[in-house]
Amino acid sequence: ANDLDPSRRLYVVPYKEIQHKTCVVSSSSDDCDCGSNAPNDYGNADNQTNDGEDNIPFSSSEKDEKDLQAEAHFLCNRFETEWRICLKRASVDFDRAMKTFWGEVFDGVSSSRRRSRGRSLDDTAAASNGGGGQDEKKEHDRDNNGRNGFGGDDADADDDAIRGALPDAALQLYVSSVPSSQAQELFSFLKDIHATALINAEALRKLVKKFDKLHNQRQKRNRKQTQQRQNHGNVEKQQPQSYQYDMLSPTLLPEVYSSNFTMALASLEA
Repeated sequence: ANDLDPSRRLYVVPYKEIQHKTCVVSSSSDDCDCGSNAPNDYGNADNQTNDGEDNIPFSSSEKDEKDLQAEAHFLCNRFETEWRICLKRASVDFDRAMKTFWGEVFDGVSSSRRRSRGRSLDDTAAASNGGGGQDEKKEHDRDNNGRNGFGGDDADADDDAIRGALPDAALQLYVSSVPSSQAQELFSFLKDIHATALINAEALRKLVKKFDKLHNQRQKRNRKQTQQRQNHGNVEKQQPQSYQYDMLSPTLLPEVYSSNFTMALASLEA
């Protein structure tokens, strides 16, 4: 259904693409688009160490403190921008999908009532044209109205049920008003919404986690390289140079945890 109906196509965070665009990778420069854009050729595959840790791309050029700070600032800003674009798209699409779902629920109930009322009017017209006494016509009208939800106590009860209906009540009315195949198709769409929300929440969380881990390791390696150059007399001995990198987790994770699709996971699972 999602392939056929554009309204049921759901946005999924492009996890691999964001990794490559923001250098949240640890294999080679082929996996990273930052090499041509970031300062000082960040992402050069020839400048990797093999000390048992993940291979972290870094530049071996002797950078001063300002270079490292500028590079860190560039990469953090780029990651935050791409990450927040994904968060916004996921949030907007989740809102659209849930409106589509509930719109179909209430439309299904309303359509069912309109069809019932139409049949009731047709039956009344047929009885009127078919002859018979006036008393028989009145009796037929009373029976039809009560049976088909067009007037009478049954109609009032139906109106009361749908008016201001809570979610569970609306779903029960929908299931009893439409064919089972239609109900199953809509609930399948709801399952897709839940699965996509879970995927997007996890993807955004893991991207932040990987970015923090990667750049924390880069900081340690820059310190190590500086110390090695100092020991070999390549640079004047001084305090180890390293950019100051503040983790993004405390800033970005609250944004994804408070998003509409993450907050709705519990209710969707119920």
